[in-house]
Amino acid sequence: MRSLRVLRTTALVTAAPLLLAAAGLMHPRHLTAATAGGWAGLHIALLPVFPFLVLGLVVPLWGRPGRDAEGALTVLAWAGCLFYAAYYSWLDAVAGISAGTVVDHGVHGAAGWLFATGDALGRAGVYALAVACLIRS
Repeated sequence: MRSLRVLRTTALVTAAPLLLAAAGLMHPRHLTAATAGGWAGLHIALLPVFPFLVLGLVVPLWGRPGRDAEGALTVLAWAGCLFYAAYYSWLDAVAGISAGTVVDHGVHGAAGWLFATGDALGRAGVYALAVACLIRS
């Protein structure tokens, strides 16, 4: 019974990273007019997957945090995970879906601005996740 629970939990926390790794093998290296449709489509498909990357950190912290320093650190780690899930999803929407769509429709000059905005959003999310990991290490 316990081994089934461990197997289920392991599958839960590894599914998103494995899916994203496989998708990364199909991700076009550069956004061009020829790759734009696939670029946007891939990012649309992956949009709900990015938030699940935090499960590898959230699942071991599951449960009700205590009213002590350890509990406060757990809540801060959860907040970092939530911040990552939101901001990295915004990166995917802005730099992945939006940039791919504007290039696919021949809009010139917009993709660079979308990449810059998405990069800033993604960086904020990654920093939040790094802080969450450091808090719990």
